Amino acid sequence: MTAGTDGIIRRWSIADGKPAGTLEAHAGDIFSLAMHPDGKTLVSGDIFGVVHQWDLSAGKSVRQFDAAQLHSRKENFLADVGGVRSLAFDKPGKRLACGGMTDAKSNSFCPGHPGVLVFDFSSGKQTQLLRMKKGKVDDGPITGLAFLEDGTVAGQGERLHAVCSLEFWNPDDGKVLHTIDTPSGYDLDIHPDGRRICTPIWISNGRAGNGRHAKPEEYQPHFGHVRIYQLTEKAADKPDPKKAADKKTT
Repeated sequence: MTAGTDGIIRRWSIADGKPAGTLEAHAGDIFSLAMHPDGKTLVSGDIFGVVHQWDLSAGKSVRQFDAAQLHSRKENFLADVGGVRSLAFDKPGKRLACGGMTDAKSNSFCPGHPGVLVFDFSSGKQTQLLRMKKGKVDDGPITGLAFLEDGTVAGQGERLHAVCSLEFWNPDDGKVLHTIDTPSGYDLDIHPDGRRICTPIWISNGRAGNGRHAKPEEYQPHFGHVRIYQLTEKAADKPDPKKAADKKTT
């Protein structure tokens, strides 16, 4: 499934790559999608902070989650700012996390306060608002989210041209468990082994601006890397039983 600025979710056939229908209910840009562990339920988040829950067998929206805290539009704004930039379920499917930012101050560089709303999926009620570690200067949205096997929430932040962070929270009390300084990132995923995280990040080429003062043939774009993090210490090498036996005999 794919979605974008036309507010439509498109389904595709894996067998032949052809369109397989649409899901339509959003009133604005769709920024995020996530499948429930049951494999039958989809959630989608948009610019206005509306999260739709879809029954895929019926092709209908059956419920909405209110994540309007992640949307800003002041009277002097020329555009809507924020939205649900990331979504993630915990392994049992009991919690839904929605990432973005609150209280945007302008619609130019769009600074705001990064935040993650955690919902009880059964009741639809919000249970936590997760914030970056106190003192961090991150001012963009949480663009990548995932739950680790133990229920810890991991979130990748975004900040224009500056150091950002990868945060780890306890969703029960909202406390930050760990913080890793990292360049601005735009997504987050966990390896199937549950021990590694990867995030696509922005790396500056040292030139400010967008290169408008350079000749076309001299323009050097900034870089995009995928950074991989090991979540646990690597296990020590196991002793070779044969070598151990030989040592005993000598």
